[in-house]
Amino acid sequence: MDGRCFDTGHDAGTARGYASTGRGPEARLLRASLRAAPSLTVVRAETGAGGPDLVEEVLREPEFACWTRLRARCADAADTVPLAP
Repeated sequence: MDGRCFDTGHDAGTARGYASTGRGPEARLLRASLRAAPSLTVVRAETGAGGPDLVEEVLREPEFACWTRLRARCADAADTVPLAP
């Protein structure tokens, strides 16, 4: 990849705190995983735990703002295999 940025519709300059208090360690782990590109990072969380919010907060940071994002949701019954049918 050549590292070019494209408008993703997100405001990368918006300074916001994390939606969930105490998620700093998880945010650091997610950043480290994303920096190990090329890679696939799977985030699993209990319903209502704020997993999608954490991912969105990290991806809004300037370092990741231009990245292409793919999102999928797993069925609740697929608790052992991500994206299982």
